[in-house]
Amino acid sequence: MAKIVNVDEVIPGMAPAANVYDRRGRFLIGKDVPLTSRHIRILKAWGVMEVSVDIPENESVDALPDIEDKYLAPAEQYMKRKFAGTDLDYAPVAELFRLCVRRKATALKSGTESESRMAREFEIPAGASVFPNQKEKLRNLLSDPVLNNIDLPSLPTIFHRLTNVINNPRSSSKDVADIVSLDTGLSARVLRIVNSAFYGFASKIDNISRAVILMGAKQITALALGVQIVNTFKNIPGELINMESFWKHSVSCGIAARTLARCKNMPNSERMFIGGLLHDIGRLIIYNFAPIYGREAIATARRKEIFLNDAERCVLGVRHTEIGRSLLKRWKLPVSIEHLVAYHHTPMSAQTPMEPALICIADIIVNAIESGSSGEKLVHSVNPNTWDLTGLSPGVFPAVIKQIDRQLAEIIRFFFHD
Repeated sequence: MAKIVNVDEVIPGMAPAANVYDRRGRFLIGKDVPLTSRHIRILKAWGVMEVSVDIPENESVDALPDIEDKYLAPAEQYMKRKFAGTDLDYAPVAELFRLCVRRKATALKSGTESESRMAREFEIPAGASVFPNQKEKLRNLLSDPVLNNIDLPSLPTIFHRLTNVINNPRSSSKDVADIVSLDTGLSARVLRIVNSAFYGFASKIDNISRAVILMGAKQITALALGVQIVNTFKNIPGELINMESFWKHSVSCGIAARTLARCKNMPNSERMFIGGLLHDIGRLIIYNFAPIYGREAIATARRKEIFLNDAERCVLGVRHTEIGRSLLKRWKLPVSIEHLVAYHHTPMSAQTPMEPALICIADIIVNAIESGSSGEKLVHSVNPNTWDLTGLSPGVFPAVIKQIDRQLAEIIRFFFHD
């Protein structure tokens, strides 16, 4: 029986059910060749994340440790509640659910999770209800042109210079390097991120010009813009949500989106990272500039057991995706990033759906493993059309989760600590 598994779950002696190629289509290992430890190292070195292997029907592949039922039972019960809006018979959802149950059970066994905290996760926040006349006032506040009446934190001049450069087809790589280099703090932060294990360059990159040459002007510009936005919003006090948790969720989504993009061998994966980083920024605007409505939206979502995105529409008359899109439009960010934010819940509605689809899948994974939170407690359903469009297989989930676990702390440190 052939089964697609993550490369980390491959055991020496297994044989590929088909020829194995790297992401660029280069032949690596032939069909039916018994895999050795050296073969497995080669697969990892060439970026192969999953492989189809022949497994006897009476055997299973599961690299996760055995866990007692006393931990698995409450973990499964909890995850069934989180996955209530999904189809657990759908293969991608079933595999993600399985991984999350084992992950939660492992946390319970190690003591890093508790049943009491799990019970509190779905509590309905206290707060006054929003009356109809207040809703109309909010719609006016957030309607088109959205955000014009909100006193948003001011962005530094360099942000606007960068957006002008990225939107000008005549701009050169030197223009980008010159602008980023003007701000020593921004330059230092960008270089620290570029030199991190997140990118894994063999030698140290010691100036922005070299970073632009190696990574490309668009990638460096997107990264610099992301740094500027995070720095602008990171210290806003959150009345409804822990801001550390919000940014943990956002960065995790960026890592997941970038990993999925690299699985697909897509160019400009940094845009995907920035799209993941900013995908819920509209929700941040709600929480900080309309907290009463944000609290009511969260309460409505938990009381009715619906997705927060739908509760926002019921309570506010507008979704965070619409607010986020208007915000990025106001900031004159590239339309490509604006669309990632606007369509990350409805990628099939986008004119070019592939990239929003990857952000959508990344967001689902991050919500499922509870790597931070932007307020949503349920796992969104995986639209089969969206899943088929991406061409991914469930075997990619462990690799994405592993990248989040490996890189999250480091990226958080570079983005949020001077």
